[in-house]
Amino acid sequence: MEPWIEWIGYAASLIILVSMFMRSLRRLRIINLVGALLFTGYGYLISAYPVMLMNGVIVVINVQYLRRMIATRDYFDVLPVEHDDRYTAAFIHFYRDEIAKMSTFNATQLKASSHAFFVLRNMVPAGLFIVTAYDEKVLEVQLDFATPAYRDLKTGAHVYKKTAPMFKQMGYTQLRATSQCALHQRYLKKMGFVSLEGGDSDVFVKTI
Repeated sequence: MEPWIEWIGYAASLIILVSMFMRSLRRLRIINLVGALLFTGYGYLISAYPVMLMNGVIVVINVQYLRRMIATRDYFDVLPVEHDDRYTAAFIHFYRDEIAKMSTFNATQLKASSHAFFVLRNMVPAGLFIVTAYDEKVLEVQLDFATPAYRDLKTGAHVYKKTAPMFKQMGYTQLRATSQCALHQRYLKKMGFVSLEGGDSDVFVKTI
């Protein structure tokens, strides 16, 4: 066997392994598809037709699931929650380690918030959004959290494009967020936030 052919097998194995660590189902399907394609070609090159056939079937399955994901439009809605809502407190506690990666927010701060709501995606709580008044015109984003299964930016996009305008009707003109997490900062920029001091600040703002 040619050495380069063997490396195709190694690469396919690594890609399949990486796909198993993906929290987003769509990302898992895409990466798994690439690995299965490589394994299909690898099986053909080494005349291992059972390997080629099995991975060819996996390719077809992944393509079918991805087509359904693309064709299916998610249903979004928001569900306001009260400051003393027990489910919200339990939600924050359950995801406390994930939340801690990007924020210092905890359940006790919920009582001081101005507005809090779950983002429902196909009626499943996909995220939690909490803000408090910074001043008369600005709202501070205390928590913008999406559960691991729904971190494909759609949940955040719904909040900032469809839901945030309601704050404008209340008299607010700007959203403000503070983050020292590089990953979260990239997310904020994708959501339309800009650094308060041209890139040298941990404070980001977005005009509503």
